[in-house]
Amino acid sequence: MDLTLDGICKSFGAVQALQPLHLSVPSGSLVGLLGPSGCGKTTTLRIIAGFEQADAGRVLVGGTDMSNLAPNRRRLGMVFQNYSLFPHMNVFDNVAFGLRRAGCNRAEVASRVAQALEMVRLSGFAERWPSQMSGGQQQRVALARSIVTRPAVLLLDEPLGALDKNLRESMQFELRQLQRLLVITTVLVTHDQEEALTMADQVAVMHDGRLLQLGAPDAVYNRPCSRFVAEFLGTSNIFRGAAVSASGGRVAVRLQGMDAVVHVAGDTAAQSAVEIAVRPERMVMRHPGTISGAPGENALSGEVTGLVFRGSYRAFQIRIESTGQIVFAYLAPQAREGFEPEMGQKVSLSFTPQDAVILGA
Repeated sequence: MDLTLDGICKSFGAVQALQPLHLSVPSGSLVGLLGPSGCGKTTTLRIIAGFEQADAGRVLVGGTDMSNLAPNRRRLGMVFQNYSLFPHMNVFDNVAFGLRRAGCNRAEVASRVAQALEMVRLSGFAERWPSQMSGGQQQRVALARSIVTRPAVLLLDEPLGALDKNLRESMQFELRQLQRLLVITTVLVTHDQEEALTMADQVAVMHDGRLLQLGAPDAVYNRPCSRFVAEFLGTSNIFRGAAVSASGGRVAVRLQGMDAVVHVAGDTAAQSAVEIAVRPERMVMRHPGTISGAPGENALSGEVTGLVFRGSYRAFQIRIESTGQIVFAYLAPQAREGFEPEMGQKVSLSFTPQDAVILGA
């Protein structure tokens, strides 16, 4: 079923934790609420679940207003960060808890618990105790418990935060595959950018109780609407300047403190102050002077002041000669073309107009 948040908002005393929020989650899709601590994402999830009452607005599931219903009547499943398994119950009883509360008979409970455990690949673990299981296994038990009741909407509250990096990455794919198999409408709350980009059909970036941008992961990452989104969702090189001219979907920008004029795909008024963002992986490094004036490219000169190895690529810190601004460039092995800059070396940097984004306020 689809989920609609119709203008929900929440204050705690003088603190406006959540500005009026409008959000539609299509049936069977996964939306990731992403943002720093205090941005309002957990408050949003708690209002959906019924643990908090919104000051205004409605929560609709399949077109039915759930705003005034108790949590156990909203047909929701929830997975918490710490799993919240009952330590005095074995796996079977943990998963069966919601079914028994709903009055299901013994045969139905046994059948549905077995099915849920099979889905999360824990068929042989029914008699285990939570204390005898790894973090990843406990996470699967919590997931089985949340889906066994066949909820209309699944809520995931930082579900992988307690796992180590390798297991967390593996579970991202497992959770996503299971969500698609069940075709269940899902809301994921996370502060982990990679997790949101990996798992979500749409990413909702939040800050100070407001929804800043909603879109497909690649669209939000590659075309951020503001400086906050650009910097929160990965690393971005931010340049300030003034639009010199604009025509044909391209803007000429004179960068602040430089003689350089760069071209950016987009549309804005001439003579207006602008900020543009370029992702480090979109910056091209070559020998000094080899790209100056190249057609369709924007050229800058700098000096390598730092470099680190990150496995699949090298990250370079580069000081722009004319301003001293520090920018970053990532160089993958296949992109090196025999050019391996070292500390203190002069380099030319470039990026295409399509790889630069004009940021909003």
